[in-house]
Amino acid sequence: ILDFNDTKIPGVPISYRFNGDRLRLGFESMMLTSDPGPFAPARAAAQRTQTRANLKLIALGMHAYHGAHKALPAAALTDIVGAGAKPLLSWRVAILPFIEQGELYRQFKLDEPWDSEHNKKLIEKMPAAFRTPGAPNAKPGMTHYQVFVGPGTAFEPRNDRRHGRTFLEFPDGTDTLLVVEGTNAVLWTKPDDLPFDPKQPLPKVGLDADSIDVAFASPAVISLPRTIAANELKALITRNGNETVGAIKPVGISDAP
Repeated sequence: ILDFNDTKIPGVPISYRFNGDRLRLGFESMMLTSDPGPFAPARAAAQRTQTRANLKLIALGMHAYHGAHKALPAAALTDIVGAGAKPLLSWRVAILPFIEQGELYRQFKLDEPWDSEHNKKLIEKMPAAFRTPGAPNAKPGMTHYQVFVGPGTAFEPRNDRRHGRTFLEFPDGTDTLLVVEGTNAVLWTKPDDLPFDPKQPLPKVGLDADSIDVAFASPAVISLPRTIAANELKALITRNGNETVGAIKPVGISDAP
């Protein structure tokens, strides 16, 4: 806590570790109170920065998974390949080895569902990368980071293999959404994401009043404006719709080229 002229400023908890010649910082989740004080904007900015860092790590983890398996993870790990497959665990479990969580990944029984006697004990071990800083009423094991699942999406199910789509199946290019911040939280190990039907209204996304934090297949991370038209957002969700999307001005900080 810093003290300037009797004004107390809450500190930002930070963890750090070295990764080769790089120093990696991690900002702990921070919650705004009902009386956030004069430094609420700075704290909110720190939360958004951490959200983007989480999305970037998740998107890079998906790229690493693709590099290892020649395909993205399926939205759900299943018991069998083909029709009638039963969803067991989320893609969030599948990418654990690629976000430096290999030890946790090895603790899962991949042939059992997320709520089996064994696997449900691991819900409380959710990695910090899946924790949304500043999320209202945050509960242990709940995450807002989700993918769209449905026709034409990056995670449209395939019944002929355990893995998901390849980037070769993205004729619309890398300006296709991979991960978004959903409005409603889900259990991180449960195969529970955002259903997409191009003919139906979009599911609720985003926590901020002005923006929606997303990661693209590129894998750029930006904050889309809340004012984005539904047809433009649908165009970003689909990987093969052949739509034309106009220039979208990100809100706030962006790592988009």
